[in-house]
Amino acid sequence: MKAKFISGFASILVLSFIAACGNDSSSSTNAETSYEESSSSAERTSVKTVYELGECSSKNKNETLYVSEDGEDYTCSNKNGNYTWVSAVKSSSSSVIDQIVYYSSSMETEYKDEKESFLYKEFTVEIDLTLFKQVSDNWEEYNSHKGNYSDGDPGVKFQIKTYADDKLVDSVQTDVFKIGEDVGKWTGHQYFTKVFSGGVNKIYICPIVFERNVIEANVIHSSGNSYIIHDAGNKIDTPIMQNDSEAEDCDLEWTVTISYK
Repeated sequence: MKAKFISGFASILVLSFIAACGNDSSSSTNAETSYEESSSSAERTSVKTVYELGECSSKNKNETLYVSEDGEDYTCSNKNGNYTWVSAVKSSSSSVIDQIVYYSSSMETEYKDEKESFLYKEFTVEIDLTLFKQVSDNWEEYNSHKGNYSDGDPGVKFQIKTYADDKLVDSVQTDVFKIGEDVGKWTGHQYFTKVFSGGVNKIYICPIVFERNVIEANVIHSSGNSYIIHDAGNKIDTPIMQNDSEAEDCDLEWTVTISYK
């Protein structure tokens, strides 16, 4: 049995981070690389930039390097045979799930010049989870005695963020929707409702789907994308259907309803 690591969404995070923060994709010619002498050979422990991390493969799986420019550790990790350097996002929380950075603004450009409509007073956001379906077979690799890995123990939660234009106002995480054990597909209704402060016009909804198996707890199967509700003040009492369209391991659908308190 071999351990599994969180990497699918994290690889997206690393790539998007590089694209956002780097002016070009060329590597530095003046890399500051440090080494730690072991009893047998010199072992690389840090590099200056992410471009100097080098190869990530089965040969150096679980290797961790410190990137001085980012101030973070990166670990060579594997998911479904794909190796990639994953950033170890730091958090004061002890939960791995709560340490993950999820947010994506890929939909932002389309609305950049459009005047937004505000929710002018306290309002509620209701999330109604309606569908979960596994579409990959890598959920419970440790339970190989079953003959297949198709049915995991999924847990679902959502991160909800509200914004006044580009200024963050509130950020909350929902309770866990426990769909059940050994579940390949689920349909129905599970709800979460939260009251938020007014004066906002954008609402970000980010699904977090993870394996609750004790051995493989906190293995993430959602895409890591946020789905943005623009002009939120114009969508009062109008159910908004959303899904994690970028997820590779599962289908997930839910409905968001905004209403005044």
